[in-house]
Amino acid sequence: MGDPSGLPGPRVDPAGSGNHATATPANGGTRAAETLAGGGSPGREGSRGGRRGGGEFPQPPGSEATEPDPAGAPAEADPAGAPGPGRRLRMVVAYDGGPFSGFARQRDRPTVQGELEEALSRLAEGPVRTVGAGRTDAGVHARGQVVHADVPQGLDPERVRRALNGGLGPAITVRAADWAPPGFDARLSARRRTYVYRVDDSGDPDPLLRGFVLAWPRSLDLPRMRQAARPLLGEHDFAAFCRSRQGATTTRRLRSLGIRRLRGLVELRLVADAFCWQMVRGIVGHLLLVGDGRRDPDSTAAVLAAADRSRAGNIAPAHGLVLESVTYVRR
Repeated sequence: MGDPSGLPGPRVDPAGSGNHATATPANGGTRAAETLAGGGSPGREGSRGGRRGGGEFPQPPGSEATEPDPAGAPAEADPAGAPGPGRRLRMVVAYDGGPFSGFARQRDRPTVQGELEEALSRLAEGPVRTVGAGRTDAGVHARGQVVHADVPQGLDPERVRRALNGGLGPAITVRAADWAPPGFDARLSARRRTYVYRVDDSGDPDPLLRGFVLAWPRSLDLPRMRQAARPLLGEHDFAAFCRSRQGATTTRRLRSLGIRRLRGLVELRLVADAFCWQMVRGIVGHLLLVGDGRRDPDSTAAVLAAADRSRAGNIAPAHGLVLESVTYVRR
């Protein structure tokens, strides 16, 4: 039975799609699910720098890292519907992460969550708090972030979507909005997150894409990268590829890792139940060094087993990363 929320979304493809040469674990089962969005993670994938290994990664201007802050205040009222008893609104949100200090609200810094909450609070004539499926960091983009918010049920979801898009500016777009099914939680109900990292290794990068695609100065060998990716599939302690948090586990199940060349760009698509902090960018950083010949493809297993962040190489820059979709179990 389909999801009662009625939100649009393409079919599920947990192992990646298109022309990816995708490695998948032999015992990695699939579950009936629905993808909400066009193209993530309770953990964070973003721009913070960590302990660094060898290799230099080009960075775009203005990619400073910031820390999350739970503070945030609603804006003044500006009604777009009659207030009333609360009901949970579910939205699919796309954004350019460049202008923001990440998704999560912070004091005195522009964030995607802060902008959404300010605009929703005006529409609801009272404070509104949101929950996102993944807390992307500064510079990371999204095509299919899923967000829920409890708002007065007198608001019409489609009118809310249009009002938000009219007031948020070009860096944030609410692609779909509807009432959520009972018990829905954008973060806790999610079953798969899909991130895509894009790289231009042509030597002549398009300057109009520099905020969304990593310009890599060396040609990449995709078969070498795919060979290096195989040991990462399945459930492992990904401490070598994550930034650690006190008391937080770094054990995750990576469902698939597809690597392909599409329209001149190298695209790495990673699907997991969840990702730990900077896990995607840590993996990409290692695979780039393999792809340009500076690391042996067979080094991955040893790096993974060492559980030492300094062994994996640099964290890849934030601006090449997109939260493409979040998948939920059908109801």
